[in-house]
Amino acid sequence: MPNIGGPSSGKREILCGVVHSTILYGAPIWCEALRIRRYRTMLEEVQRRMLLRVGSAYRTTSTVALQVITGVIPIDLMVEERRYLHEIGNGQELAIRKAVRERTLNLWQRRWELNEEKGQWTKRLIPDLRQWVTCRHRRIDFYISQFLTGHGSFGVYTQRLGISENAFCVYCGEEDSPEHTVLYCHRWAPYRIAIYGELGFQLTAETLVAHMIEDKRQGNTIGNMIRTIMQDKYKRSGGLEKTERGL
Repeated sequence: MPNIGGPSSGKREILCGVVHSTILYGAPIWCEALRIRRYRTMLEEVQRRMLLRVGSAYRTTSTVALQVITGVIPIDLMVEERRYLHEIGNGQELAIRKAVRERTLNLWQRRWELNEEKGQWTKRLIPDLRQWVTCRHRRIDFYISQFLTGHGSFGVYTQRLGISENAFCVYCGEEDSPEHTVLYCHRWAPYRIAIYGELGFQLTAETLVAHMIEDKRQGNTIGNMIRTIMQDKYKRSGGLEKTERGL
């Protein structure tokens, strides 16, 4: 599936769910195999390839960030959930399944909080993954994924890959990060002013996703702002043809 075009994120999530159902068939029987790191890595790599397509994200994006932005539970926790439901023997009761899913989300949240290496920009935007994962109007695409992961049309990213010579914004000379692009750069100030006038408040890195989750209308409005800015920047950024081919 291409990053630009193709099925919507909702349809990609459905296809991903079908594959997960196939993978998890008989999980309570073979779950002990995941004690071996090599097998766990193999399973994680399969899930990673799916999530790159669900999130329309660059291949440099970390697996932990992909799991969060797509709202897909890490595969090993899915296996553990199936095993636990099998052991308690009441896996068909809705209340039991909800309680076990809460247990899984708690384990995932704890893992996310302890992560201090990868996906730190995503973690700053989405510190409480439960709210994001359970949000029914959550939608992502190639442009929104760039902002949520920090892997895309940003100087700090392209310099790290050797695609650009420096990490400075061509419009204002500041460090060109996702936060700078969407929330501060004067080049896209008209988009922000229009959105602020509609919403009645300003956005920060710490509140942006929270406002998207809070209300569907707000989520669509903020999402459209991010998408418009990133589309414009993607078209104007030099060197991203290399990025698109290589990543």
